[in-house]
Amino acid sequence: MNDFGNKLKNPARVNELAPAETLKKSGLGDNDVFCDIGAGVGVFTIPAAMITRNKVYALDINDESLEVVRSITEKEKLKNVKALHIKNYPYNIPDESVDYVLLCTVFHEIDDKDSLLSEIKRVVKKDRRLVVIEFHKRKTPMGPPVAKRIAKNEVSIFASNYGFKKVQYFKLGDNFYCLILQKIS
Repeated sequence: MNDFGNKLKNPARVNELAPAETLKKSGLGDNDVFCDIGAGVGVFTIPAAMITRNKVYALDINDESLEVVRSITEKEKLKNVKALHIKNYPYNIPDESVDYVLLCTVFHEIDDKDSLLSEIKRVVKKDRRLVVIEFHKRKTPMGPPVAKRIAKNEVSIFASNYGFKKVQYFKLGDNFYCLILQKIS
């Protein structure tokens, strides 16, 4: 695993994110189609595949990270995970086929947020959700420089332009927040 993958699997980071608990708290159900955009080494993908019996998409630009996901899913005998290398849009996912899209510490990294949100709108079913986990927009024990972070109200505004409305918000420890948005149009 590369240095970036090791950073993503940092026990303090994973403990604070509490993937399985966060997925359940944010509404992932046992029959939901789940899509983890920027899945990395599967910190959320693997628990999602254990929660839902339905399809789980792990999307990332890094092939090495996706190989880690594939290796774990094979070892754990998780047959519902489809790891996809993404380079540009559209993703290889059918229109309005996903119940739950996750962006975990990804949104602040995306330059073309409009194209990303347009693609998310395309794949998410009406009345289903987009969940964004990001670093608080203040100095915290871990994370990117504050200037690079994106506040929850900024995420809500971006998402509202693509038919999503904020339905819930909660903190994930000192470093992260979780914003749950529902596709209304």
